[in-house]
Amino acid sequence: MGDNVVDRYPDTGLEYPGGNAYNVAVFARRAGAAGAYLGIVGADASGDHLVNVLRREDVDVSRVRRVPGPNSYAVVHLTPGGNREFAAWEPIPDRLTLEPEDRELVARADLVHTGHASFTESLVPSLAELALVSFDFSYRGLDYAEPLLPHLWSATFSGAGLTAGQARELATTAQGRGPKVVLVTRGAQGAVVAVDGVLHEEPAAPADVVDTLGAGDAFAARFLIGLLRGEEAKEAAAAAAGFAARVCESFGAFGHARSMVTSTSETADPNTDARGEQR
Repeated sequence: MGDNVVDRYPDTGLEYPGGNAYNVAVFARRAGAAGAYLGIVGADASGDHLVNVLRREDVDVSRVRRVPGPNSYAVVHLTPGGNREFAAWEPIPDRLTLEPEDRELVARADLVHTGHASFTESLVPSLAELALVSFDFSYRGLDYAEPLLPHLWSATFSGAGLTAGQARELATTAQGRGPKVVLVTRGAQGAVVAVDGVLHEEPAAPADVVDTLGAGDAFAARFLIGLLRGEEAKEAAAAAAGFAARVCESFGAFGHARSMVTSTSETADPNTDARGEQR
């Protein structure tokens, strides 16, 4: 539930579907769970593409909102090592509210995932009354996270730049505020996970890295799905590391490239695939 973007790569002229909440819905489905996406999508060709990709990935789009204007986008540049750098980000100005149909969908879910880029902070207490809630804080610290942590089943932080000791301390401190599960992802240094007070450090799996975009979302999605299936934390973390490594071996969060769009007047043909070819 929450953010989506088209990730635009000006160096190649291609754009890919993405965004933390959007990615997690797709990765959860690819990991074998039923998935739905609840969010706001623009009325341009990029927005059409985002919705069509969800359908192709077999993700429920029944609670997607379409609003006038261009879809949210991010401009992405890659370093020689495949790490992504965001040059710009333009969010959709509309903010999600919980309608009765949304509440029904959330109440049927095992888990609802959202995050800081989704502007859903005020909805978290209401969501927690309906389902387990996962929240991705990304680079935001404990000062920002503190009011939300008591409502969460799972909290994810980006620990890029943290030492292993600092990542363990963050996981332990955050878990002490309420969540059963805390993840601190550290890119090539792996991840620290805490489940019911037990810490585990999972190294990154080997990969032929071309683009790290979406790897943290993939790790979180696979790890959380594993826990919900009854996997032990170590088993789920190892599977999640391998899942994330595969994401790093292709461009975009999970593919579906199309030519980069900057015109709000273009309308995509819903009967075409990601390459513009007839389905």
